[in-house]
Amino acid sequence: ISFPTMLQRLVSFGIWFVFFILIEQNGELAIAISGIVRSVYSLILIPVFALAATANTFTSRLIGEGRSNDVMLLLRRILKLTLLIMSILIIFCAAIPEQLAFLYTDDVLLARASVPALYVICGSAITMCFASILFEALSGTGNTMTAFIIESSILVIYVFYILLVTKIIPQPIEIIWCAEFVYSICLAIVSFLYLKYAHWQKKLI
Repeated sequence: ISFPTMLQRLVSFGIWFVFFILIEQNGELAIAISGIVRSVYSLILIPVFALAATANTFTSRLIGEGRSNDVMLLLRRILKLTLLIMSILIIFCAAIPEQLAFLYTDDVLLARASVPALYVICGSAITMCFASILFEALSGTGNTMTAFIIESSILVIYVFYILLVTKIIPQPIEIIWCAEFVYSICLAIVSFLYLKYAHWQKKLI
Protein backbone atom coordinates (compact mmCIF):
# COMPACT_ATOMS: atom_id res chain seq x y z
CA ILE A 1 0.00 0.00 0.00
CA SER A 2 2.74 2.47 0.93
CA PHE A 3 5.13 1.84 -1.97
CA PRO A 4 2.94 3.46 -4.68
CA THR A 5 2.42 6.43 -2.36
CA MET A 6 6.17 6.82 -2.00
CA LEU A 7 6.60 6.75 -5.78
CA GLN A 8 3.73 9.20 -6.19
CA ARG A 9 5.35 11.77 -3.87
CA LEU A 10 8.71 11.29 -5.57
CA VAL A 11 7.26 11.91 -9.03
CA SER A 12 5.16 14.84 -7.82
CA PHE A 13 8.06 16.69 -6.18
CA GLY A 14 10.34 15.81 -9.09
CA ILE A 15 7.98 17.45 -11.59
CA TRP A 16 7.73 20.53 -9.34
CA PHE A 17 11.54 20.77 -9.57
CA VAL A 18 11.38 20.47 -13.37
CA PHE A 19 8.76 23.22 -13.42
CA PHE A 20 11.16 25.70 -11.83
CA ILE A 21 14.08 24.62 -14.03
CA LEU A 22 12.03 25.41 -17.12
CA ILE A 23 10.92 28.74 -15.68
CA GLU A 24 14.52 29.65 -14.87
CA GLN A 25 15.40 29.28 -18.54
CA ASN A 26 12.91 32.06 -19.30
CA GLY A 27 15.05 34.66 -17.55
CA GLU A 28 15.89 36.15 -14.18
CA LEU A 29 12.65 38.09 -13.89
CA ALA A 30 10.55 34.98 -14.44
CA ILE A 31 12.34 32.99 -11.76
CA ALA A 32 12.31 35.96 -9.35
CA ILE A 33 8.54 36.33 -9.77
CA SER A 34 8.09 32.57 -9.37
CA GLY A 35 10.01 32.61 -6.09
CA ILE A 36 7.52 35.11 -4.68
CA VAL A 37 4.51 33.31 -6.14
CA ARG A 38 5.66 29.94 -4.83
CA SER A 39 6.04 31.32 -1.30
CA VAL A 40 2.60 32.94 -1.25
CA TYR A 41 1.01 29.87 -2.87
CA SER A 42 2.56 27.50 -0.33
CA LEU A 43 1.32 29.72 2.49
CA ILE A 44 -2.29 30.02 1.40
CA LEU A 45 -2.53 26.30 0.61
CA ILE A 46 -1.70 25.24 4.18
CA PRO A 47 -5.41 24.89 5.15
CA VAL A 48 -6.06 22.91 1.97
CA PHE A 49 -3.32 20.39 2.67
CA ALA A 50 -4.39 20.09 6.31
CA LEU A 51 -8.02 19.41 5.45
CA ALA A 52 -7.01 17.09 2.59
CA ALA A 53 -5.05 15.01 5.11
CA THR A 54 -8.19 14.99 7.26
CA ALA A 55 -10.20 13.72 4.28
CA ASN A 56 -7.66 10.94 3.78
CA THR A 57 -7.79 9.85 7.42
CA PHE A 58 -11.56 9.99 7.80
CA THR A 59 -12.14 8.19 4.50
CA SER A 60 -10.04 5.28 5.76
CA ARG A 61 -11.85 5.37 9.09
CA LEU A 62 -15.32 5.27 7.54
CA ILE A 63 -14.34 2.38 5.30
CA GLY A 64 -12.91 0.55 8.31
CA GLU A 65 -16.21 1.07 10.14
CA GLY A 66 -18.13 -0.33 7.19
CA ARG A 67 -19.62 3.09 6.33
CA SER A 68 -18.33 3.52 2.78
CA ASN A 69 -21.62 5.09 1.74
CA ASP A 70 -20.91 8.06 4.04
CA VAL A 71 -17.63 8.98 2.35
CA MET A 72 -19.13 11.34 -0.24
CA LEU A 73 -21.16 13.13 2.44
CA LEU A 74 -17.99 13.55 4.49
CA LEU A 75 -16.14 14.99 1.48
CA ARG A 76 -18.92 17.50 0.80
CA ARG A 77 -18.68 18.74 4.38
CA ILE A 78 -14.89 19.03 4.26
CA LEU A 79 -15.07 20.84 0.91
CA LYS A 80 -17.57 23.37 2.28
CA LEU A 81 -15.32 24.11 5.24
CA THR A 82 -12.24 24.34 3.02
CA LEU A 83 -13.91 26.69 0.56
CA LEU A 84 -15.10 28.92 3.40
CA ILE A 85 -11.60 29.23 4.85
CA MET A 86 -9.96 29.64 1.45
CA SER A 87 -12.43 32.29 0.31
CA ILE A 88 -11.35 34.50 3.19
CA LEU A 89 -7.65 33.97 2.46
CA ILE A 90 -8.01 34.45 -1.28
CA ILE A 91 -10.06 37.64 -0.99
CA PHE A 92 -7.40 39.00 1.36
CA CYS A 93 -4.55 38.05 -1.00
CA ALA A 94 -6.34 39.33 -4.11
CA ALA A 95 -7.00 42.65 -2.39
CA ILE A 96 -3.34 43.37 -1.61
CA PRO A 97 -1.16 41.35 -4.03
CA GLU A 98 1.49 44.03 -4.39
CA GLN A 99 1.82 44.42 -0.62
CA LEU A 100 2.27 40.65 -0.30
CA ALA A 101 5.02 40.75 -2.90
CA PHE A 102 6.79 43.46 -0.90
CA LEU A 103 7.14 40.96 1.96
CA TYR A 104 9.64 39.11 -0.24
CA THR A 105 11.36 41.93 -2.14
CA ASP A 106 12.21 45.62 -1.95
CA ASP A 107 12.21 45.92 -5.73
CA VAL A 108 9.13 47.91 -6.76
CA LEU A 109 9.21 46.72 -10.37
CA LEU A 110 9.51 43.08 -9.30
CA ALA A 111 6.64 43.42 -6.84
CA ARG A 112 4.39 44.95 -9.50
CA ALA A 113 5.42 42.37 -12.08
CA SER A 114 4.40 39.61 -9.64
CA VAL A 115 0.79 40.78 -9.34
CA PRO A 116 -0.69 38.99 -12.43
CA ALA A 117 0.84 35.67 -11.38
CA LEU A 118 -0.41 36.18 -7.81
CA TYR A 119 -3.92 36.60 -9.17
CA VAL A 120 -3.49 33.33 -11.05
CA ILE A 121 -2.57 31.37 -7.94
CA CYS A 122 -5.46 32.94 -6.05
CA GLY A 123 -7.74 31.36 -8.63
CA SER A 124 -5.92 28.04 -8.78
CA ALA A 125 -6.08 27.77 -4.98
CA ILE A 126 -9.84 27.27 -5.34
CA THR A 127 -9.51 24.44 -7.84
CA MET A 128 -6.76 22.96 -5.69
CA CYS A 129 -9.29 22.64 -2.84
CA PHE A 130 -11.29 20.16 -4.89
CA ALA A 131 -8.24 18.41 -6.31
CA SER A 132 -6.42 17.87 -3.02
CA ILE A 133 -9.41 16.74 -0.98
CA LEU A 134 -10.85 14.40 -3.60
CA PHE A 135 -7.45 12.93 -4.44
CA GLU A 136 -6.49 12.39 -0.80
CA ALA A 137 -9.85 10.71 -0.26
CA LEU A 138 -9.05 8.45 -3.20
CA SER A 139 -5.74 7.56 -1.54
CA GLY A 140 -7.62 7.00 1.72
CA THR A 141 -9.60 4.19 0.10
CA GLY A 142 -6.38 2.17 0.01
CA ASN A 143 -6.18 2.19 -3.80
CA THR A 144 -2.71 3.70 -3.73
CA MET A 145 -1.58 2.15 -7.02
CA THR A 146 -4.60 3.68 -8.74
CA ALA A 147 -3.75 7.02 -7.12
CA PHE A 148 -0.18 6.75 -8.41
CA ILE A 149 -1.31 5.95 -11.96
CA ILE A 150 -3.85 8.79 -11.96
CA GLU A 151 -1.45 11.45 -10.72
CA SER A 152 1.37 10.27 -12.97
CA SER A 153 -0.91 10.46 -16.01
CA ILE A 154 -2.05 13.97 -15.11
CA LEU A 155 1.53 15.06 -14.52
CA VAL A 156 2.29 14.08 -18.11
CA ILE A 157 -0.37 16.59 -19.22
CA TYR A 158 1.04 19.11 -16.73
CA VAL A 159 4.57 18.78 -18.12
CA PHE A 160 3.30 19.03 -21.69
CA TYR A 161 1.56 22.30 -20.85
CA ILE A 162 4.69 23.68 -19.17
CA LEU A 163 6.85 22.75 -22.18
CA LEU A 164 4.27 24.33 -24.47
CA VAL A 165 4.29 27.70 -22.70
CA THR A 166 8.00 27.82 -21.89
CA LYS A 167 9.67 26.22 -24.92
CA ILE A 168 7.32 25.76 -27.86
CA ILE A 169 5.26 28.95 -27.58
CA PRO A 170 6.91 31.04 -24.81
CA GLN A 171 4.37 32.93 -22.73
CA PRO A 172 4.41 35.46 -19.85
CA ILE A 173 5.01 34.06 -16.39
CA GLU A 174 1.35 34.34 -15.36
CA ILE A 175 0.38 32.07 -18.27
CA ILE A 176 3.05 29.59 -17.23
CA TRP A 177 1.61 29.51 -13.71
CA CYS A 178 -1.77 28.59 -15.20
CA ALA A 179 -0.24 25.11 -15.21
CA GLU A 180 -1.64 24.90 -11.68
CA PHE A 181 -5.15 25.17 -13.15
CA VAL A 182 -4.37 22.40 -15.63
CA TYR A 183 -3.10 20.10 -12.89
CA SER A 184 -5.78 20.78 -10.27
CA ILE A 185 -8.77 20.71 -12.62
CA CYS A 186 -7.67 17.44 -14.24
CA LEU A 187 -6.92 15.86 -10.85
CA ALA A 188 -10.23 17.00 -9.37
CA ILE A 189 -12.28 15.67 -12.29
CA VAL A 190 -10.59 12.28 -12.45
CA SER A 191 -10.66 11.82 -8.66
CA PHE A 192 -14.35 12.72 -8.51
CA LEU A 193 -15.23 10.33 -11.33
CA TYR A 194 -13.30 7.56 -9.62
CA LEU A 195 -14.96 8.09 -6.24
CA LYS A 196 -18.37 8.41 -7.87
CA TYR A 197 -18.33 5.51 -10.29
CA ALA A 198 -15.45 3.10 -9.54
CA HIS A 199 -15.93 0.09 -7.28
CA TRP A 200 -13.42 1.24 -4.68
CA GLN A 201 -15.65 -0.02 -1.85
CA LYS A 202 -14.62 -3.56 -2.76
CA LYS A 203 -10.93 -2.91 -2.09
CA LEU A 204 -9.50 -5.42 0.38
CA ILE A 205 -6.56 -4.33 2.54
